[in-house]
Amino acid sequence: MDSNEKDQIVAQFLLVTSLEDRSLAVEALDRASWNLEVAVNRFLEFGIEPEGSSNTDGQAGPAPTDGLRHRATRNNMGNEAERAAQASEDSPAQDGEEIGVWGYIVKILLLPLRLLSALQYVPVLGSVLSVGWTFLRTLVPNLGGDPARNLPESGVLRRAIADAVAEVKPAKFEGSLKEAAQHAKQELKFLLVFLHNNTNADSERFFKEVFLSPDFASFVDGNLILWAESTADQRGYLGCRQLRVNSLPALAMISLVDGQMRIVWQHSGFLPCAELLAVLAMKMELYQPQLIAEETERATLVADRQIVQSQDADFEKSQRIDRAKAAEKKAREEAEAQAIQQQKADEEEQARRQAQRQIDLEEKRQRLPPPPVAGEPNTVRLRFQYPTGKFSDRAFRTAEAVQVLYDFVDTTEDNGISGNFSLFMNAPRRELKTLTDTLANAGLDGGRQKIYIQDHDA
Repeated sequence: MDSNEKDQIVAQFLLVTSLEDRSLAVEALDRASWNLEVAVNRFLEFGIEPEGSSNTDGQAGPAPTDGLRHRATRNNMGNEAERAAQASEDSPAQDGEEIGVWGYIVKILLLPLRLLSALQYVPVLGSVLSVGWTFLRTLVPNLGGDPARNLPESGVLRRAIADAVAEVKPAKFEGSLKEAAQHAKQELKFLLVFLHNNTNADSERFFKEVFLSPDFASFVDGNLILWAESTADQRGYLGCRQLRVNSLPALAMISLVDGQMRIVWQHSGFLPCAELLAVLAMKMELYQPQLIAEETERATLVADRQIVQSQDADFEKSQRIDRAKAAEKKAREEAEAQAIQQQKADEEEQARRQAQRQIDLEEKRQRLPPPPVAGEPNTVRLRFQYPTGKFSDRAFRTAEAVQVLYDFVDTTEDNGISGNFSLFMNAPRRELKTLTDTLANAGLDGGRQKIYIQDHDA
């Protein structure tokens, strides 16, 4: 790694960690094999100080866990305390001259600062006193003025700015820079990136003069997605690395160009609100056609997709109709085939029955006894009346069974009845049901009598 690359890494380390001591930065980077991310993480979290190190007075150094971060804070604060103490000693109050309340407060606070510098104070207590010392150091030069006008940039004012930022109108995207870029791409909006550090004067000036401006808030809410992070935080630090920022505050505009999110404008340092809005408006006007083209392309894709979906739906509907028609046709054909088959079966059954009836009729003709001869005793002459109005006469022996009467009627030609019938007599009505009875037992024992025929299938 050449010296130029190392100088760039040292500059980034000093920017992110807010250190002023270049030697400490070089020491931290050298321990991390010049890996910037590892060095920053170690410094912010552990800050391991080399074993056997000592301060400039030759006294034992702090415990290794104090770290470079604490040593840097101690050195900066100790130097400030010594300079303030020396200034106080070089210009003591003259006899009879009143020092004032603030002067006594400064003197009282200088005593523990000197003691802590000598004893290598506990880091946490030293940090608290460092804030108080910075606050008083700002007030001392203006004891006769209004202290409210000279609040320290790194103390009360910083917290006030942070509270104001939390309530400011511009909607700040919560997430990583990559997530913010993806969101801006999805929403087809410009992404404005703002990287700052609370210890940077230009950053706080930007907050007060630009970020809290109503014009800036309304402009951002109407046109941009804002991603603002401090480099002291993990997301801001990573964003600083990704954008290769070398000084703060840093601004960047990211827009969709040829389908990719690209940096279309970048600036480091303070920029007045009016000038910033003019630059942003100019860049938006320049790259707005890209977003419009992307929006048109997306709308076209959506419309094409809807057309395809509609065509698919119509095709599916037509397929369903065709399938329904085919199923209906198949069912109709199957029903017709089944009807034909049933008809054929019925015809076959009917033919079988007719053939069987012919066989039965032939058997009845064969067993039908011949009529008695004239003058033969124990006979009866019967007249049969058919449903069609036809009559037939025949003589029977009274000793013959009633079955003979049924066989005679059934074998008579053109009788107009089916095989399902019954015989009965009138006055009174009496059906001849017992086929094995003789005619005499059935009451047909002489003379002429009339038999009626009832067709049950008529």
